[in-house]
Parts: sequence; C-alpha cells; structure tokens
Amino acid sequence: MLQALVDDFRPISESDLDLTMPKQKLPLRLWDHGWLVGNPLPRIKPDVVPVATLSLGEMVSDHVSSAAFRVAFLGERKNDASVHSEGWRFETAEVELNKNNNSEGPPAHPYFHAQAIIGWTRENSCLLHPPHSEAEECDGTDGALDNNVHLERIRAKSATLVQHPAFPVAAQTLTGLAATMIATIYGAQPTSSLLSEDTGLARSAGLIHEDLERLGVFA
Repeated sequence: MLQALVDDFRPISESDLDLTMPKQKLPLRLWDHGWLVGNPLPRIKPDVVPVATLSLGEMVSDHVSSAAFRVAFLGERKNDASVHSEGWRFETAEVELNKNNNSEGPPAHPYFHAQAIIGWTRENSCLLHPPHSEAEECDGTDGALDNNVHLERIRAKSATLVQHPAFPVAAQTLTGLAATMIATIYGAQPTSSLLSEDTGLARSAGLIHEDLERLGVFA
C-alpha cells in the first residue's frame, strides 16, 4: 500500500529541473510538476519514505525572498493496511508578519528554522497524497477506515504544533538549508558523500561554503 501511495508522487528528474525551473515565474511550487522522492530512511522497518516539495517566494533584488522545503515521511502502520504520515518544513527566516493573523510586532522566527506541518500548504491539512481539487477535500483523516485508525489520525493531527515551537537551523543560504534538510533526514556521512562529489559546491565560497563546512561536507 505504501508503494502505491508513493507512486502517486511523481518524482522529478534533474532534466525536469533544468528544463522547467528557469521558465517558471516565481512564486514557484514544484508540486505542479512533480516531487522530490527520497530513498527510504536507513535502518527503519517497515520502510519510511520522505517525499518533499519546494516553494519559493518572489524575487527581491535578484534574490529569492523566501523558501520552504516541505517534507512528509510516509510509512506503513504495523497493525493495519493504512499509511502514517508526519511532516516538517525547513524554511528561511520570516521577514514579514503572516497576513492570515492579526498579531503585531516582529516576525516570530527571524532565522532559518524547521517546524512541524500537517499539510502541503497552510490551507491544506493532508500529507497523505498530493494537493487535489477543492472538490476532493481531505483533512488527513479517513472515516471509512477502522474507527481506531481514524481516531488516531485525529489525535495525531491535533497534537501537532504547527506554529510553535520552531527549531533554529544553522544555515544562512538556500543551498545550506537544502543540505541541512538532507543531513537531518539521512545523517552526516551520506550527506557529505553526496555533496562532496559536486565540483561546483567544492568551489563555493562565502556563506554557502560556511554552511557546508558547518555540516562537515569538506571534512
């Protein structure tokens, strides 16, 4: 069942990125074209598969104003044929207030950070499958399932704190944020092996080099 669900998230290839990304107007949501589907997490059985997407804000002075990786970890529940999901977003510093609330004052998280999520967007509470039309609403629960599974999904959703806490991450660039996300998922050694093979990153300088050096990529 997990594999069938993951198959719904069509992975995007390197050629997709090369051909598609430069032509898109920002803000860009990669789930319009596909998903970043990772290998199962090491040493965890049954398999847990990370599925991610990236949202970019508008361009300001030749720089992306904001960015957020959203990651869902999908795994089969041991006692039944359903799929469990948990999610996190890795995000750049907040630079302005959330217009959806009436709070005043400085941004709550003026630094790169990670936070729990329950949906692919702020308006959607489902991580079980890709965003869909409004006619196919899903809130991440399923009343058609065994009652205990349905109640557990409701409990887990209500227990997920999507506003606070947020955990600062030691990144200063979008490249560093992406590398931090990979290191968080797979660990330091696989991340170092992956990134150290990139000659472009090896020649990087400034803040990008600092971010990667902090992760031990060049050790």
